[in-house]
Amino acid sequence: MDRAKFKTHVRKLKGAGLTESGARNERTQADGDKPMDNLQAQIADLLRQTGEAHHQAFIETDGADPEWAIWYADYLQDRLSQQFEREITQSELVYLFVLADREHSTESADEPWPTFYARTLVNEFLR
Repeated sequence: MDRAKFKTHVRKLKGAGLTESGARNERTQADGDKPMDNLQAQIADLLRQTGEAHHQAFIETDGADPEWAIWYADYLQDRLSQQFEREITQSELVYLFVLADREHSTESADEPWPTFYARTLVNEFLR
């Protein structure tokens, strides 16, 4: 499945973040962007903690793991499903982590990776 078809499939699976009535998830409406900003900060903190856990798990290789996105997805799936109040698949997370990694390395190298990745996840799961 090519990237465009996969993204379309992922959007269909997540229901575009709308409630049954077609209203936006309340996290995106209350107090402007503050709840989303708070959620993004929480996700960034969770990603930082995960990075530390991953480094410890792979301490013998100084954190090097060519399949890191799979490890992160497995580690974070339940936690992120709770944060976003929806079921998230490991496949969605692997795809988004790899995408965020590529975009971060080409577009936003000065921004800390957890902040960039968190924004990627919030934008994808709450739009």
